[in-house]
Amino acid sequence: MTTTQTPTFAELEVVQSKEAHPAAGGQAAVRAGQVGTVVFVFSKPRAAYQVEFCNDQGETLAMLTLQPDQIEKTTAPKSPSAAQS
Repeated sequence: MTTTQTPTFAELEVVQSKEAHPAAGGQAAVRAGQVGTVVFVFSKPRAAYQVEFCNDQGETLAMLTLQPDQIEKTTAPKSPSAAQS
């Protein structure tokens, strides 16, 4: 029997979005691969994560509640301006 392990993340862990999320409710769109920080971990009714996505000036672009399969660990924050160079 094969079991699939649900990924787990800790508060203040740097993660990246595995998929794009459209702009909604005054928040900016989040693109696939965009880096964010887990700011809260929900355990009930099931695991979920509040993730904050910011610009280079540290201003919040979006704060999303995401499922474990919608984010993944990243080794280092990626600056959007560095990606454009």
